[in-house]
Amino acid sequence: MSLYSFMLSSHSLKTLTIGTSPLSVSQRFQQAKGFSYLAYQRLLNLAIILVTTLLAISSSYAETSFSTYEVSEQTQKQRELYSQAKSLLEKPHSINAYKKLRLSLDHYPLAGHLDYLYHRQHLNKLTHKSLQSFSDTHNNSLLSNKLKRAWLQHLAKRKQWSRFTLHYDKALANSNMQCQHAWALYQTGEQAQALDEAKALWMHSESRPKSCDAIFHLLIKTESIDSDLAWQRFILAFNARQHQLSKYLTRLLDGQQLADANRLLKLYRQPKKIPSQWQAVSLIPGQAVDLFESKYQLLKKLARAHPEKARDFVLEIKQQQQDQPLADKLAAYLIQSQAIKGYATLPQDYVALGSPKDSSSLQWLLRAHIAQANWQDVIETVKQLPDELKEHERWRYWYYRAKSLSGRLTLLEEQEHYKAVANKASFYGFTTAENLGLPYGFEPIEHTPKPEHIELMRNNPYMQRASEHFAQQEYSLARSEWRRGSQSFNSAMQIDSAYFAQSLGWHHQAINTAAQAKAWQHYQLRFPNLYTEQFEQQASATKHSNHWPANWPYAIARQESAFASDAQSGAGAMGLMQILPSTAREVARKRNVKYQRSKLFNADYNIVLGSGYLKQLNKRYQHRALTSAAYNAGPRRANKWLKNMEQPLPIDAWIETIPFSETRQYVQNIFSFSLIHSLLYDDATLTNTDTKTDKKRPPFIHHHEQMIYPNNIQPDIN
Repeated sequence: MSLYSFMLSSHSLKTLTIGTSPLSVSQRFQQAKGFSYLAYQRLLNLAIILVTTLLAISSSYAETSFSTYEVSEQTQKQRELYSQAKSLLEKPHSINAYKKLRLSLDHYPLAGHLDYLYHRQHLNKLTHKSLQSFSDTHNNSLLSNKLKRAWLQHLAKRKQWSRFTLHYDKALANSNMQCQHAWALYQTGEQAQALDEAKALWMHSESRPKSCDAIFHLLIKTESIDSDLAWQRFILAFNARQHQLSKYLTRLLDGQQLADANRLLKLYRQPKKIPSQWQAVSLIPGQAVDLFESKYQLLKKLARAHPEKARDFVLEIKQQQQDQPLADKLAAYLIQSQAIKGYATLPQDYVALGSPKDSSSLQWLLRAHIAQANWQDVIETVKQLPDELKEHERWRYWYYRAKSLSGRLTLLEEQEHYKAVANKASFYGFTTAENLGLPYGFEPIEHTPKPEHIELMRNNPYMQRASEHFAQQEYSLARSEWRRGSQSFNSAMQIDSAYFAQSLGWHHQAINTAAQAKAWQHYQLRFPNLYTEQFEQQASATKHSNHWPANWPYAIARQESAFASDAQSGAGAMGLMQILPSTAREVARKRNVKYQRSKLFNADYNIVLGSGYLKQLNKRYQHRALTSAAYNAGPRRANKWLKNMEQPLPIDAWIETIPFSETRQYVQNIFSFSLIHSLLYDDATLTNTDTKTDKKRPPFIHHHEQMIYPNNIQPDIN
């Protein structure tokens, strides 16, 4: 047992190893052998100081009340020193001050990260020996691989190819480094291996990193790439719609392969000619390449450019009984394309295309029938679905909902089947429960994490670092450490780790971990009561605030970012409510709020502008479903969906006909999340009476939201 563990046990505290474990007492005695008594005494004093420091740090991790995560003064001081040390590292003339400060952080969980940052700044001084020493010290962290990858890049940049090949690690290499390795091999006399590696890297559907150019040039110069290999890559690129690369690759083709490649590229540019030249396309040899996908890419281009020609061509192919799988796939694509444009003619188009029975086409047909309120057609089409889809909650709901709306629902069906849907804690379950006047299928699980699970997490070096990175607002690093530390957790440990994250105030991680563990009924974990004051303030400042429940923007934030204030989408949306900077600037101008892009990651500021944008949209649409759809997909698309409506629809029907699956699920989630928040925290703005329990309950869909009208022509809101 280490001296540190012994001292913790003797004080009846929970053991927590931070950093490198100190030497055991016996090891220290052995190392002190031959020393003077004074030297031994100094060593013992040093051990006592070390233990005292570690005890102070560990006290912040000791188990108290689980619902709170208490931080000791010592740990708070360590956090402040870490922040100061990072600042010093950023100043080129403060290295000595940094080194002095670093000595006081040896046993802080993020000390290794400081060392990593220091080495990153001094890669020219890093040797393999010092790198190995760093790796040995941090063998239970992600840092050693990160530093080695950075060092290898440093060697490549300086063309130190012998050292690069000597220490290259394929497990750490991305395509950029793999090309550097191939080039390094060539430069160090291993030409054959270099060209073999380069050839494997070259065969890819997309352009490769710039570091590949030199070795690829050698491949071509040495005639290692023949026309057959170039043809294979051409097809890969063509199928991936990488047409600039495809055009470049024609330089490496000859004979019939060059003619075939030019034919494919020309037809893609002139899709109107595809039907007349289809026979020639069909004669292109397909050995070693996926020519089926190439043909499908051509047909999709025809469908986008000339949908009527594509419809005629589908029937022509089917009549000739040629390329039947392609014809079926194109028919499904045409139906989907038409659905996105609008449902008005889709039932007729479906029949004209031969009434395909694939599940995608049938589901689009169902949405067209729902959009046109053809409830009997909905019932009959559900029956045609594959058994698995037929029993899916969505279509099970619509089968009985269509019967109810058409007056065909029998009492037996209601009792035995329709009510079963109402037991689900989902959009369809909540809607059914409200329609039938039944209790919501909402049964939260009360859960207390196992102390031994929490102990394991607090002793897990990855979790310790994740916790501290989170406290330092280094969220990306925190998430990386968490993922690595929780890899081996079973389901029970995963759930308890979600509660551990919640105890840190790390709600985004708690929500994500609960989802990974499928802990759906752990509602207080998945829907924490956050930013209540801010959301209520936005609601109270809104006209018709009874139609603006505070849990609406809450649900938007929960759906958009899962309460990750640092969230940033690929499209550039930022912060808690995922608002685009351009939109935020406009909202700030209209609300007379000073715009600061950097503050979009501040939760309070983001809520002000995100809620402001939601209010602007709601002023236009005057409906929670329409406004939420516009918030997700943009007003232009929401306007189009309204314009395409042929008649008023119940809200559930309108939501089901949203052609974008992401937006459809988004709007359903907004309603479900709002209700769950109300059920958890009793914040309903309107109430109904549950006759079974005689308790008031929040409505799922408010009275004024029951219907949606074409072009949003709605009754006056009182």
